[in-house]
Amino acid sequence: MGGDRFHATVGKTGWVENDGEPVQPVIRLHFDGDRQQLVQILFANLRRTATSEEIEVSFRLLPPFDGPQRGILSLSDQVTGAYLTEVPLEARAVESLSKAVRAYATQTEHDSAYQVEIRTPTSVVTVFETDLLAVYDPDGNLLRRQSLLPPGIGL
Repeated sequence: MGGDRFHATVGKTGWVENDGEPVQPVIRLHFDGDRQQLVQILFANLRRTATSEEIEVSFRLLPPFDGPQRGILSLSDQVTGAYLTEVPLEARAVESLSKAVRAYATQTEHDSAYQVEIRTPTSVVTVFETDLLAVYDPDGNLLRRQSLLPPGIGL
């Protein structure tokens, strides 16, 4: 999966706190390697293409410890469940993302969606929009209030 070669950041969320112009939020997965290696990792575990129809994004909180609450951000194949990667991320980044996605949807009348950008240090390999972010507690229970769930989804 190459998870140790990835790190994640959340962007385009500061406008919410600063009363700025709405911008669609983004999760960026940064891969420490070249484009060819990243494509091999992505498509070794993916049935077709890297799109919102193919990839599910989830976040599982880790048990509390000293320091900021952390969790694991996962990308997996929606049908097979095969993991593409798992990356540590602070819980407050996911909270900021969820808040910004909801504000963006309200202020722009756009779907409650965000972008996922997967990139190397020198290029963007793929970008897709999704409206699903399933957030789980350390025991694997879905946290509906913290999650971004499109209407009619059955989890």
